[in-house]
Amino acid sequence: LVTCYTDLKNNLSTKGVECSDADKLLSLVNKVGEISTAVTVESSDNVLMELGSLAKYVTVQVPPNSTKKQFTFTSTFKGSIRFLVVFNSAGGYIDGVFLKNDLIMKTITGKLNTNTMSFDFSDVNVGDILSFGFKNRIVNTHENVSVSKWEMRGDLIGI
Repeated sequence: LVTCYTDLKNNLSTKGVECSDADKLLSLVNKVGEISTAVTVESSDNVLMELGSLAKYVTVQVPPNSTKKQFTFTSTFKGSIRFLVVFNSAGGYIDGVFLKNDLIMKTITGKLNTNTMSFDFSDVNVGDILSFGFKNRIVNTHENVSVSKWEMRGDLIGI
């Protein structure tokens, strides 16, 4: 029984479940459900998911003085991931905006005239909503942006 208790406690700790010496066998058994089965991902340039291709593009109209989320993904993993966006054309005073759970994490300014931009989301958990969008800094003009593709990049490093 002592060996089973010790093995269970050590196995739970190895899987990232917090255990203390005060835990009884029943409390350790109840903690088995806390083991994360989510895939762990680390940012890299390995393409995990791609939307669109360079041959076709999506045109987005952004209302005045607003942020429009265009590409949204609900995380099924934990760790960090790289969003990569390729532009076909953009003009006006539009910024690229990376969001996590509706909070702006990074804004890239400059008329989006760089062909590609990317951002690494860190500390991503299962259920987090990752988005890329556009922010129109002008009060009275709609702006258009064309996006060739977006990708999620990373390496699967474990379960």
